[in-house]
Amino acid sequence: MQLCTQQLHESNERWKASQRSLAQRETEMLAQQGLLERLTAQHAALQQRLEQVQTQAQQERQQLQERHQENERRWMTEVDRARQQNKQLNQQFTQQLQEQERHSAQAQAQLAQRLATEQAQVQQQQAELTQLQQQLVLAQGQASQATLLLTQWQSQQATGIPLPSLGAEERKRSVLRPAAGRRAVGLGKQRLVRGGRR
Repeated sequence: MQLCTQQLHESNERWKASQRSLAQRETEMLAQQGLLERLTAQHAALQQRLEQVQTQAQQERQQLQERHQENERRWMTEVDRARQQNKQLNQQFTQQLQEQERHSAQAQAQLAQRLATEQAQVQQQQAELTQLQQQLVLAQGQASQATLLLTQWQSQQATGIPLPSLGAEERKRSVLRPAAGRRAVGLGKQRLVRGGRR
């Protein structure tokens, strides 16, 4: 009876630990999903800003061209100077536009890298969550087995009918199952520690 009670207690403790680990992983996964959504929103905002800058640049280019035509019509004597000024303005505008496009490309590359990293972390956490669920199912099975043994023992105590003795192979399995469960839970904890350090 003490062995059955101890097995039942250990199974319950493993089940509770698995439940806590599962809840913690679900909370972390939700946080990572929220971060992924925020990064996606930032990417959309940067894309919108890039489009605005390009539209503004196009408008400025059109305004410069119209100004150049007006100056050419109004001041024929200053054609050379107006063309030189327009050339300088175009060069400055091109440099600014190239600088903005370079910054935008760098921002997009950084955002894409961050998104890829976050997605890889989410996939890894989902795999760990699946493993924890499998460990939980194993712990539940062990708890059910311990409960069944306890019920049979109580029934034997009540009726006086002895329980059928377990064979050598079955006793070996009953000894090995808790050890395998503890190893699985230990591996799950190590993965949780590594995930927290990351």
